[in-house]
Amino acid sequence: MDEALYELVRGGYALGFSRNVKVGACSLSVVVDYQSIAVANIGDCKAVLCRKGRAIPLNSQHTANSPAEQKRLRELHPNEKDVVVCKSTVDQPRAPQWPYLWEYPLCMMGLLKETVGSRCYVKGRLQPTRSFGDFHLKHAEFKADLETGKDFLRDAHTFPYITAEPQVDLYPRHHQDEFIVMGSDGVWDFLTDEEGVSIVRESLKSDPSPETAAKA
Repeated sequence: MDEALYELVRGGYALGFSRNVKVGACSLSVVVDYQSIAVANIGDCKAVLCRKGRAIPLNSQHTANSPAEQKRLRELHPNEKDVVVCKSTVDQPRAPQWPYLWEYPLCMMGLLKETVGSRCYVKGRLQPTRSFGDFHLKHAEFKADLETGKDFLRDAHTFPYITAEPQVDLYPRHHQDEFIVMGSDGVWDFLTDEEGVSIVRESLKSDPSPETAAKA
């Protein structure tokens, strides 16, 4: 799919339409059969399974806020300090590390934290680290804004910075599985996994319609 989009965008870019290279979309797909749940994700969407009232996230969100994605990008672009640009930081709990035994009681008291980046962007431009489109972060041929004559990215040398490669996960079905909530960052930036599951579960108690639950 990304290759087909690339051909369309390249044709428009050759005609002087450069803004299209900054357009992109994330994608989340879930396939459920009698035995398993398959999840394929590109970007900042998330699927959360409700199993007997418990919220279980089914995929990672690919954003520049993710420590794992930050690590991956910095390993791929070791000579570009601005491959991830964070506009603020937050303190969050972390797990104790062996052999630092003194960290274990601190963790139990909730005092063991680490400072991580918040509001982070790939090359200071985009939060998702995987998406369809957004070719100004994938191909050097699209780095220039043809309308202004300036580059979209500053000091960009090692394309691509983002990818359309999905993360695919497979889970076995369980007899206590109830439903799956799928949403973009517009949902999960404001709700915890538990809150999202609770809202849908309460809605389904009074109305079994998935459409009504989605509007809840």
